[in-house]
Amino acid sequence: MGRWMESINDNGNVIDEIAPQSIIHCSRHLPKKIRYDFPIITGLDLHSEKWIDEVQYFKNDEISQLYSELIRIRRLSKMEEFISGFDNKKFLEYWKGNEMKESEFQVELDFLEKFILNAMEQQLEIKISL
Repeated sequence: MGRWMESINDNGNVIDEIAPQSIIHCSRHLPKKIRYDFPIITGLDLHSEKWIDEVQYFKNDEISQLYSELIRIRRLSKMEEFISGFDNKKFLEYWKGNEMKESEFQVELDFLEKFILNAMEQQLEIKISL
């Protein structure tokens, strides 16, 4: 099946789904000294101990925190926020990779942001699978 992210209602039905690669690969490009500011995103790293049988589940508060962390990461990548010792341009360059234009990458992040916001507003659970 590959890496996948689903929003699930109380009855266990999948409401929406999206590929989460960008969020899973984000933390590997964050300097170690600021990863503590992004605990949910850091926990999504491929080598994180948070994966149980290659799955993570998120409920209301965790989804809200994931959304907040994504918004902050996006502000950093768009040069709208700065952290001492953090190279915003280099972070974005490494995070998006060479395969994608920045505009395409931002569209992908727009979809991811909307997905998380919808799950949060509808009080759905999010399941992320490796």
